[in-house]
Parts: sequence; C-alpha cells; structure tokens
Amino acid sequence: MKRKFIIVISVLSICLSPFQHLFAQATTGDVIDTTISANKDSAFISNNSTHTDDEPFNIFLLFIGVSFICAMVGAAIIGAFGAALFLLLLFLFVVTGIASSSIVVGLHKRSLYAGFKTFVILLCAILGTILLGFLTLLIVKTSHLHYDLTSAFIAGAAGGCIGGISIGAVIAYLVKNVTNRIKIRLGL
Repeated sequence: MKRKFIIVISVLSICLSPFQHLFAQATTGDVIDTTISANKDSAFISNNSTHTDDEPFNIFLLFIGVSFICAMVGAAIIGAFGAALFLLLLFLFVVTGIASSSIVVGLHKRSLYAGFKTFVILLCAILGTILLGFLTLLIVKTSHLHYDLTSAFIAGAAGGCIGGISIGAVIAYLVKNVTNRIKIRLGL
C-alpha cells in the first residue's frame, strides 16, 4: 500500500512539474509593483533576474507522464478483462461439470428426478460454500475477531456446504411434490 502511494505521488509530481511556475511564490529578488492603476485588483510581479524558460523539456516531461498514466490505465483495463474472463470460464466449467454429472446420474438411475435432484443439490452446495465462506471471512475481518482467516473461511465454507446440501434436498423435494400435485390436478 505504501509503495503504491509513493508511486502515485511520484507520477503526480512528474506530471505537475511543468506547471510549477504557476504555483511559485515571489522570492526576495522579485519586486511586487503595486503602483499600477487603482482599477486593477491584482498585483503585478516583475522579476529582475534573467530567466530562461525550458518549455520543450516540460512538454516532453508532460508527455512522458501522460503516457505512463495511460499505460497504467490500459494495464488495469486489460487485467480486469483477463480476471473477468478467467472467472467466466471457471463459472462455465463448474456449471458444465454440474450439468454433466447430473445427466450421468439421471441416466444411470433412469430417472429424470434423480438427475434434477443431483443438479439442485450440487448447485446449492457450491453456492452455499462460496457465499457462506466469504460471508464468514467478511464478518471476521470487519468485526476484528481474533480468528485465523483461513480457519474462518474453511468453517464458513463447511457450514455453507452442509446448508447448501440440505436446502438443495428440500428444494428438490418441494419441486417433486409440486409437480406431482400439478399432474394430479391436470389428470396426467
């Protein structure tokens, strides 16, 4: 964190150095002329020393600073895109694995309900593990409890997995009963 702060301050100072003459204060060699007409409300600062302006160097320095900032923003965008693509691929692989294992279970048991029940239980278990694991980690982190973060995440993930399996079983049971009642009402 400290290193990033130092880098940001360095980049800002490099980028703002061409504009340092705008913020300069009068030195003892400068003469402030206040004898200008009374209708002007600002003081004129005249500098008696010979000052050479190095404008091309300042423009070059500004160009380097802007280029560096653009490169940082571009790298951040590319990194965010790469991370989002990785998470999307991971999500697709997990969903594909859940669906294929549910299809295999349904074909093995020759039951559509068995495949659906497997799909719902696996989906709820994975979502419960992820959500409750991170929720427990967040609670421990924000409430400043003196627990190891790894053990807090594992405890939350285990509770989420158990809760997800039980909720998945309940959802599968409810869907089976609702579909049976609909079949009876429709006379199928």
